[in-house]
Amino acid sequence: MKSIYSIVSRIFLSAVAILFTYHLALGASPLSNQDAMRLIEESARKDFVYVIPEGEIEIYSVEVEVSVSKQKLPQKKHSYPAQYLNLLGAYAKCGLIEIKEIKEDKSLLKKVLALGTKKYLVTITEKGKKAAVDKSPDGDYILRMGEVKMASIDKNYQFEPPVKDQYDYVYVLGKYKVFPTEIGKEFFYVVREPLQDIYRIKAIFRKDSLQDQYEFVVYDWGFIDKEEWYTNRIPFDPPPPYSDSQILSSIERGRRYMFHVPVGEVKIEGGMGSYFIEKDAAMMGSKEKLKVGKNQYTASAMEYFNAFQKCGIIKVYKKELNATQQLTLMGGQLLTIELTEKGQKLAAGNNKDGDYLFKMGDIRIVKVVKDEEYKWPVEDGFNYKIIMGIYEFYPTQIGKEFYPAYGQNLQKKYKFRAIVKEDPFQEEFAYITSDWGYLDKGTWETRNCEYKR
Repeated sequence: MKSIYSIVSRIFLSAVAILFTYHLALGASPLSNQDAMRLIEESARKDFVYVIPEGEIEIYSVEVEVSVSKQKLPQKKHSYPAQYLNLLGAYAKCGLIEIKEIKEDKSLLKKVLALGTKKYLVTITEKGKKAAVDKSPDGDYILRMGEVKMASIDKNYQFEPPVKDQYDYVYVLGKYKVFPTEIGKEFFYVVREPLQDIYRIKAIFRKDSLQDQYEFVVYDWGFIDKEEWYTNRIPFDPPPPYSDSQILSSIERGRRYMFHVPVGEVKIEGGMGSYFIEKDAAMMGSKEKLKVGKNQYTASAMEYFNAFQKCGIIKVYKKELNATQQLTLMGGQLLTIELTEKGQKLAAGNNKDGDYLFKMGDIRIVKVVKDEEYKWPVEDGFNYKIIMGIYEFYPTQIGKEFYPAYGQNLQKKYKFRAIVKEDPFQEEFAYITSDWGYLDKGTWETRNCEYKR
């Protein structure tokens, strides 16, 4: 049975009950274990601060269900429910206070209106004054019964409630130790609540976009040898984050934002030829496939090259065409592309065609919303999966310059879907293809996975 002493005496500054159920966990936590331990210790320390009122107090006889998540004691200054007498009795047994009932002569009407309410006079003893560490603005004496020290953090990850708000949430599970003060040892012995060496604890933290650090929200604690929690402010345990890091790493590597730039003479297709090439590329799943062959591109590539030129990566020169070339190219163009000094410094290497490669950014998958089997169009005996989720994009310096020049506004998060294939010899999944899209749109910017269906 839960001790009434611990229930009615713990007064939190913010005892918040989280009433939502869990959603799929996001992944690795941005809150460090060290910071989580510090925040828990600061908050749990308040659980061992006890208050002794002095002077006249009022005890109303109606017993109320006192839950830790609804601690609003006293309802008014020095007014307490009937159970509070148990706590005062424990203080008296420890020699911290003397308590006497104030007898009053009341008329029958006053007795009915009082509903059994009684008044008591509480006087703190010299021992109580010496044990007190402070006094409240109301003149109450404050005792510290113990200190809390975190022993370990066993789980630490992000999760998302089903009703999304402006906060990012982190769930932490761990263990802590209690180091009672001298008066704490005596008090817990009197109330027959023996202290254990170590306890379980789970806590929730949150942070919005305007905050630099996470803040503590609420926690529950329990005994090591018992499955249920002693308190129940958090009515759920968020599931652990998506565990197959190998698949996520494969997708992150596969969705590399590595753009290529040719040098030398480049042919830009024109007329209907360019139209059909771009249409076929779109049907095959991509708006990004501008390249037809080595140094051969569709008409849309001009925007791509112009953006790199605005960034100072390349210089683009249009060649003057004679009549025969104009007829042959059907409205197309011949370009000469040169790499600038800046482009040479920022290039990350070359591909097999000799194009220069530029890394536009890195991605980090922060949420998986779907992981299921995928049926490959042609039966080949291998297992496939389709993974859907959200990733964060971290542009490089050239990426920050290129995307605005290319007419794209960078966002922090994007949605993705990816197809991966199991390699039975390596016992892992390999990236095949993927699509990306904006979170606020119901469509995808590419359609690679649709083509594979």
